[in-house]
Amino acid sequence: MAEVRARLGTGCAHCGLAVPPERRAIGSAPAFCCGGCETAHGILRAGGLAQYYALGERRAAPVRPTGRSYDEFDHAAFEELYVSRRADGLATAELYLEGVHCASCVWLVERVPLLEAGIARAELDVRRSLLRVEWDPRAVPLSRIAQVLDRLGYPPHPFHGVAREAVRRHE
Repeated sequence: MAEVRARLGTGCAHCGLAVPPERRAIGSAPAFCCGGCETAHGILRAGGLAQYYALGERRAAPVRPTGRSYDEFDHAAFEELYVSRRADGLATAELYLEGVHCASCVWLVERVPLLEAGIARAELDVRRSLLRVEWDPRAVPLSRIAQVLDRLGYPPHPFHGVAREAVRRHE
């Protein structure tokens, strides 16, 4: 039903859910159910990833960015626990992402390197909601990568078995 509403112009341009009357657009401008979906839509358009909307799958819920800074992702103690450095200078981390549920999620998350310079690779295991990201820490801090993921509707968490299960139960 969300897909039908989106195609008819009565649903959110990002997730397809109903748009509250106070958020309805005037004229041909796209309408959004929430600020999170509007932000995600803007990021995709600005990053040249509007083809996401042609994939045919829509999110089941509106985007709810946390607005966190993720500054702790840049601390030495965090890096010691969750980040590995390669000989070529790139860093690698595994992050559990909230909100991952379909092929469109995989498509979008794996294109994050196109949205932020310095990210070399993003590979998502949809079954485990686990992202393996490789980046150049001289070009972009991990906190910035986390902020981009959050704004797209996928709040990241450091991968740790017990913590991941607690977050999954909370979802």
